[in-house]
Amino acid sequence: MATKKKDPRIVGGREPVLRLEEEDLLMAKHPGSRAGDVVVVVDVDKLDAELAKDKGHFVGPGGEGEIKGRVAGAHEFFDRAKRDRIPVHLTEVHLAGPKQTSVSISDGRHRLAAMRERGVKVLPVSVHRGEAEEIARRYGAQPESAGAAVTNVTKELGKAAQRKEEARRRAEQAEVEAERKDREKRLRPYVQEKRAREPPSPAAKPAVEVPSLLGAVKISAAPPKVRDPKDAGVELAVELEAHLGRVHLAEDAGVQLAHSPHTDNGNAIAHGGPPADPRRLC
Repeated sequence: MATKKKDPRIVGGREPVLRLEEEDLLMAKHPGSRAGDVVVVVDVDKLDAELAKDKGHFVGPGGEGEIKGRVAGAHEFFDRAKRDRIPVHLTEVHLAGPKQTSVSISDGRHRLAAMRERGVKVLPVSVHRGEAEEIARRYGAQPESAGAAVTNVTKELGKAAQRKEEARRRAEQAEVEAERKDREKRLRPYVQEKRAREPPSPAAKPAVEVPSLLGAVKISAAPPKVRDPKDAGVELAVELEAHLGRVHLAEDAGVQLAHSPHTDNGNAIAHGGPPADPRRLC
């Protein structure tokens, strides 16, 4: 079975980007166009001759049938798009009439008129996939001229866009790193000065055993934390077993265990301390 030869005038793909070589202009489908639309490269004179039959919708030479200022605005946009490399939306064409013997434009008739005024002879347009072959047969450009006049640059632009995005990310990372180094450089003298004023941290004291009604309890004394260099007092964070809760020791007052709410009979639980307050017993 012979494979059907692909028509070079029909361009597939979800979002093709084309370059109109004669104008060096990028062109693409409108974002709001039908999902099933494809691109057909047409002969502008053939298409124009058919569109001229619809006098109420045709934009002819000299501004005939145009909305005032639209064709001039299209020319201005083409110039800006060429300079800024902005894709121009394709004119949308579809078959019309009771038996679909004619053709009509749903969007872009002023852009088509502007292209005609610029002397463009071969132009890509957006059509429904089911009508692509018929429109190409009736109004399509010559296959050899279609390939020379219109170039599919989707992959080329995709790679360029990827390179541009990677360059942007590298520049952004370099900027963040430069800001970090600058901040570090500015803060370094203050950090060094603060470290120079801080006294050296004393070594951790070994754990001690404190007698209690429940037996000897080991108390782990963590390294003292100096809240303020001028403050001579040192706090020791002391951890008791879970059922005894937490107590604090003060170095200048000696090691004395605070009252625990879990003792009974008001007995002292540390080094001859006073009996616990009965009113605090559980």
